Order: sequence, then structure tokens, then C-alpha cells
Amino acid sequence: MTVSGISRLLRARALTDGEAERAVESCMVCDVLSMALAGGRRNMAWITVRSSMNALAVACMTGASCLIFPRGVEPEQAVTDRAKEERIAILAADMSAFEIAGILYAAGLRGEVK
Repeated sequence: MTVSGISRLLRARALTDGEAERAVESCMVCDVLSMALAGGRRNMAWITVRSSMNALAVACMTGASCLIFPRGVEPEQAVTDRAKEERIAILAADMSAFEIAGILYAAGLRGEVK
């Protein structure tokens, strides 16, 4: 699956372009930054309501393919600008984190990279 594929699947708004054709190999739902840092994987989709610069830093450090914000959460402009510089895709979906995770699970994404 790719970032653009996830965007289409969720009917999400792309707040940054990132790398639209970048592979997404796993998914994580987590709002605790230290847990996301410890459990994050390269090429993951990270579903979180944490829209801060610190969350973006964790996404960069883990090598995440994209951040997905549920329920229409959108970051401040400074976060979006920095995500563009770092080539991290940010998607905003109008559904809950639970719904997003269920759709991605049904599409074949899992929490661990095999």
C-alpha cells in the first residue's frame, strides 16, 4: 500500500504531499509520544490526534511514511511547513481513529512489520 492509496481509501485530505507513492508497510494508533517512539517502525502510517511539532519529530525519527489525523484534526501551519521540508505526508480524515484503523486493517495493514 502507498500513502496515496491510504488517502483514497480514507477519503482523507492531504495537508502535505510528502511522498505520495511511498510504501506503507504497517500501522500504529498511539497518542503517547514515548510509546510511538519506542514502537514506531519505518514506513508506518501513524494515526494520532497529537498534531504538535514533537509528534512530527517522532514521525521523522521513526521513519514514518505518514501521519493520519482523525476527526478532522489539523496541525498548526508551522507543523505543516516543517512536514513539507521533511517530506512527511500528513492526512486528515473525518472519521475516528478506530474507524481509520479498521479500514486499514481490512485493507491488509498490520501493526508489525513481518
